[in-house]
Amino acid sequence: MILITRPHDQARKTALDLEQKGYKTFCEPMLDICPLEYAAPDLSIYNAIIFTSAQAVRLFGNTAPDANTKRIYCVGKQTHKHAKNLGFTQTLCAQGSAENLANLIIRNEPYGSKLLHVRGEDIAYDLSPALKNKGIICEPLILYKASPRQKLSEECVKKLQSGQISAATFYSARTAKIFMHLVKQEGIEDCLKNIKPLCISQTVLGCVQPKLWSKAYSAETPDRNGMNRLVEKVMEDQ
Repeated sequence: MILITRPHDQARKTALDLEQKGYKTFCEPMLDICPLEYAAPDLSIYNAIIFTSAQAVRLFGNTAPDANTKRIYCVGKQTHKHAKNLGFTQTLCAQGSAENLANLIIRNEPYGSKLLHVRGEDIAYDLSPALKNKGIICEPLILYKASPRQKLSEECVKKLQSGQISAATFYSARTAKIFMHLVKQEGIEDCLKNIKPLCISQTVLGCVQPKLWSKAYSAETPDRNGMNRLVEKVMEDQ
């Protein structure tokens, strides 16, 4: 059984994908997504819009009259797909990391550009300093906060203790850190020794404390396709 730690909506989609391939899954979100009230921005003052999560795309939507006149920068393929589905046409896609996204923006935006970064309250990498060094202004529009779970569910603890979980997926450093904290809070670190953590990147891999697990893995590319390939490779070897 594969443990999925993503927020609820994303976890269910991931679970459906994996279940269609014949894998059993269990969803235990580490974060609860809470939309925030915000004032609609005047898009006319911005040269482009940045999305660093599919959640930000969904909450922002495409209701502003001049949204389609803007360049749209997306951190990765999944965010890009959501933007395209909402009708954004001038989209540019980075390769799954904020650093790569910053480089993409710098290559395409002239000095003095002003960008709107649509995002959640917490970020792993602040784009503003890197862009500011190149004369590009980046202003945030915060649409949601991701609140960490305070404890593991009883069902999750039982599945970990009984050995039903053979692999656990981690799509962000934050969810990995929360999971490790909650496992230690329950005093069940020993349960990890027979489980394989499957991480979207080397950065995330470092957050799960690999020595506690059976064997730790990171995806070749930091995106959904990379994770799907990793899951198939690891689970087929079992």
